[in-house]
Amino acid sequence: MLALLLLAALAAPSAEPAYRLGSATNRIALLPVQCERDLDVALCRALGESIAVDVAREPRLEVITPQDLDVLLGAQAIADLSSCEKDDCYSSHDFTRVDASYLLALAVNRIGGEARLIVRVVDLKRAAVIDRDDAAAPAADERAIERAARALVMGVLVRRGLARAPVEEEARGVSGVFWAGAVTGGVGVVAAGGAGLLGLSVLGQTQALRAEAAHLDVDAFDARARDIRTQAYGADLLLVGAAALAVAGGAMMVVGAL
Repeated sequence: MLALLLLAALAAPSAEPAYRLGSATNRIALLPVQCERDLDVALCRALGESIAVDVAREPRLEVITPQDLDVLLGAQAIADLSSCEKDDCYSSHDFTRVDASYLLALAVNRIGGEARLIVRVVDLKRAAVIDRDDAAAPAADERAIERAARALVMGVLVRRGLARAPVEEEARGVSGVFWAGAVTGGVGVVAAGGAGLLGLSVLGQTQALRAEAAHLDVDAFDARARDIRTQAYGADLLLVGAAALAVAGGAMMVVGAL
């Protein structure tokens, strides 16, 4: 008798979802993306995966993926929910097995040459749509559809206070310090080139002076030697300055890029 009871307990399905962790207050379930027949199935699947990744990055939210939702509700219930076209459609479904507060549904329809995207956020406690929004993208541009879908979903979640507004890092670009550093470094490179040319000139003049030393008097030799030494000192100073400018410019570019 005890053995039969044990087997029955093991065979009975669990009343709690296997993924249940802590509070479901900020947990959101994602329906598979619904697409019209003439839209690529692979595109819809990729949209669902991309949106799931975006939502999962939000530290305030936990995500129930479409695959997990399919296990909880069954394929027929998922198909019925995915085909909902009116807001009151969700009220006829039982969400008691879904340990989450919200359900997110995204539909992509084609109207002429345009893809129309509609997102709905369902409060699972009331089985009622609490927010919705729509966007459009060229139907032939899959990347544009993906960008529009991701922006649409995250925009609704931000508006509901479930996600943080994204920081526009790309729009900020690099600061003026970066460009000042680039100019400074460029001046340093030019100065280094000038120092190199001047050094080569000094070397050539030194070799010529040695070759002509036997034919020059002392005053003429000393005068040319002083001139060559002055140019050599100038080349050394120019090279040191060029190195300092290059180092300073590189440092400014690093600081400006942060």
